[in-house]
Amino acid sequence: MAAYKVLGYPHLSMALDLGAVYSKAELESRCSGTPQRKAQLEAKLKDRTLFSPVPLEKAFNRKRKAETQRKPQWVRSPALSQAKKVDDFTGPRRRIAEKMAGDILEAGKIKEKDLLNVLKAWGSYDNKRRKNVRRRDDKPVFSDTFGLVGPRGSPKPVMTSMSKKYPNVTELMNRWFLSSVGRKSFFWTSISLNIDYQAARHRDRNNLGPSAIRGLGKYSGGHLRYWKRDPLTCKVEHLKKKDSILLDIKRKIHYFDGRKAHEVTHKSGQRISLVFFCVQRSEKMSAALRRRATEMGFSLPTSAWIEQAT
Repeated sequence: MAAYKVLGYPHLSMALDLGAVYSKAELESRCSGTPQRKAQLEAKLKDRTLFSPVPLEKAFNRKRKAETQRKPQWVRSPALSQAKKVDDFTGPRRRIAEKMAGDILEAGKIKEKDLLNVLKAWGSYDNKRRKNVRRRDDKPVFSDTFGLVGPRGSPKPVMTSMSKKYPNVTELMNRWFLSSVGRKSFFWTSISLNIDYQAARHRDRNNLGPSAIRGLGKYSGGHLRYWKRDPLTCKVEHLKKKDSILLDIKRKIHYFDGRKAHEVTHKSGQRISLVFFCVQRSEKMSAALRRRATEMGFSLPTSAWIEQAT
């Protein structure tokens, strides 16, 4: 598959215009098959009356659906749906984000606005497994885990399907985080991507050591309420707010112990958060998995750090 390029902006070359979601790579993914078929597609794409880039904001507009119905299937926009419910647009959104991330990585310089646009394009399903963060209103939990996880009953961690399928998105988040914090004595094996939901009060059970969190997007509120002195001897609902602290994760990266109680306060606007953390039993990963995780940009813990954090 050819490298991701936004058609209509040839002067930009690898400097991707992240305001467009119509992409050569996305259409090629629909047109898999013989090289002759792809050549025919590219010839048709030269006709600007049929095909042109679409700004990211317009791609989220459902009213565009009627406008594109008159066009052949092969030039219709991979329309994006706002994260309101599980829908059929999640797959296309993830493919778009993966191509965008790959082009940014190839360009070499990662900016926060670039990462944010990729994460805005990303699509998530309601994560039914994360019951501990779901509130009583039962609103969808759009959350995905990248990197390593420790399956129940397994002595060794494994790579998540998200990172296997979307290595560029995984590496982009890692490279951005590393450029933000520099080479500090912080290690992580995993990333939790959380989009537009308010996590209920909970404790993370399978973490090891501190976690790092940062909020992205245009939103207000959405602070992380954290019980730094959580005694761990009572249910989370019995903890008092006066004993907690509020972390403004929109301004900077904050470090906290995810094994202690925390929740997200009310917010308005679209809030995207990234949590970087280390899973338990990470020292038991295979040599092949260690190499792959390192290639993706994870900063894997040392044996000395694991012993201290346990």
